[in-house]
Amino acid sequence: MTPSPRHATPAWTGADQLLARLRREWDAGAYLKAYASGEPWQPVTLSVKGPGAADLLERLDASRSWLARFEREARHFCVEHKEVRSRNLGANLVPSRVTVRSFEQLCHILGTVSDVHLLDDLIAKTRSAVPALVDWVTAHPTVVLRNASVWEQILATVTWIECHDTTRLYVRQIDVEGVDTKFVERHHKLLDHLLTVVLPVERVDQTATPRRSPGNSSSWTSRPTHGSARSATGQSATRR
Repeated sequence: MTPSPRHATPAWTGADQLLARLRREWDAGAYLKAYASGEPWQPVTLSVKGPGAADLLERLDASRSWLARFEREARHFCVEHKEVRSRNLGANLVPSRVTVRSFEQLCHILGTVSDVHLLDDLIAKTRSAVPALVDWVTAHPTVVLRNASVWEQILATVTWIECHDTTRLYVRQIDVEGVDTKFVERHHKLLDHLLTVVLPVERVDQTATPRRSPGNSSSWTSRPTHGSARSATGQSATRR
């Protein structure tokens, strides 16, 4: 049986819904990108649907319960209220919207302070090792964070390839600690993007596919399908 409107579950906003919305936008990368790029913070305001005058009369206990829970769970937001009047209860203040006034407040709400500190560290390491990649890093912060555990190896690999004539070298000859053919294969898409930024145009083969060559450099074949690594000359060698 369909519940009557009086007994139906109220569709009032929960703090968990506000957090979920902020989390989706955080995961999309817009907040981190703006932070990394030094853009000024734009306050974020979210609407809140709470009890109306009729609810206060017909669902007073539910309204009080929702209000107590919302105020408790949304305590890290800046909560704005509106006045709701009813004949019997008079004027009551009910949450109508919340605002996040700073990036620091957002990180505190979402528990992402450590992510921001890590990003700052990775940007600093990039600026020190390969300054040309700083703009790319600030434009793709979520990609960088996903690869935080190998970022120093990624930078070292980019630097090594940039500084060597790779025309007659195999991928397995990259002399970076912890980097082998399998490492390049796992991260070839990321390396493609970064090497395309730092390599001179004459070293970039626009016809090569990412599955065949890191950075689209025609000197490499990093993803062989038959257990051997090939050089640009077409010769093969056993992978390490």
